[in-house]
Amino acid sequence: MNGQATPSALLYRGEDVEHSLPINNGRVEGLEAAVSWSEKGELCSVYEGGPLPKADDKKDKTVSLSVFLRFPFLRKDGSFGIEEINEGAKDGSKILKSLAPTGLGFAAPGLKTLIVVPEPLDEKIPIIKFMRDGRPVNPEIVRYNQTQYIRLKDMKSAKVDAVIIENPYNAFASFKINLEKIKESEAKRVADLTTGKN
Repeated sequence: MNGQATPSALLYRGEDVEHSLPINNGRVEGLEAAVSWSEKGELCSVYEGGPLPKADDKKDKTVSLSVFLRFPFLRKDGSFGIEEINEGAKDGSKILKSLAPTGLGFAAPGLKTLIVVPEPLDEKIPIIKFMRDGRPVNPEIVRYNQTQYIRLKDMKSAKVDAVIIENPYNAFASFKINLEKIKESEAKRVADLTTGKN
């Protein structure tokens, strides 16, 4: 990361609990354990070979880090009650709050969107059906390439009580999205394909 050493794990300590989460190929494993962490605990990075050498005072002391977090729904049978979708988003939001610096958990963004992609990515786009009392309803689905986005608030407005996903898929809880920007990006992508830019 910007010439700095890459941590091999994240270590959480708090109230007689200690969790070490290994980092492999840039991916933190077992992050779901953070749901049970207390905000009073501490989170730090672990580096192979012990502590890092002291930084040169003349150099820039800041380090930038780009983080992409995914909160997958582990079941793949394609049938979810709306409570399960909402609880998955709440659990992911708890993880984000626990990872925020002490006192800043309130500023961590909540998870507000259901994302569905094919598995593998080059397969057929999954068909998503939304039901209310056994009848289909149609909250807005916005698509960018192979990815489909549905806001939780749109499902709530449509009074969805069940979600059915057909064809092999991966589903994730994700952050709040700007539907108009996604629509604009998809329109541009399609236009570029049409004109041969991609």
